[in-house]
Amino acid sequence: MKKLFFTLSALAVAGILTQSACTFKNEEDEYGVGCDTANVTLSATIRPILEQRCYACHSVANANTLGAGLDFQTYSAIKEFLDGSKDVFISAIRQEEVNGITASSMPKAEPRISTCEILKLEKWIANGYPDN
Repeated sequence: MKKLFFTLSALAVAGILTQSACTFKNEEDEYGVGCDTANVTLSATIRPILEQRCYACHSVANANTLGAGLDFQTYSAIKEFLDGSKDVFISAIRQEEVNGITASSMPKAEPRISTCEILKLEKWIANGYPDN
């Protein structure tokens, strides 16, 4: 009986350790290690992130039905939103409080944007979100 209890206990511990090991993320995803933010531009860097991660809801076609009226497809709409809501945008993509603002996590029902993509978006915003 003791042998059976020991075996079952060992299996339970092994199962717990296996479950926690499945949450490993690579360094770039977790911390932005190796992320190049030196030459961030709207056309080459930011637009592809927005296309892949935001346009399902925040495009010209979907903004009013799925994206709370927010269009991230046109530069003028992006600029207008960021001019008054940089912290809201950053809070949403970081999925955490920023300067006292806690926005709804984005993208909805999708995996979190990678740390590297967030760093690139933040760099572009810090540079004044140029139309380049």
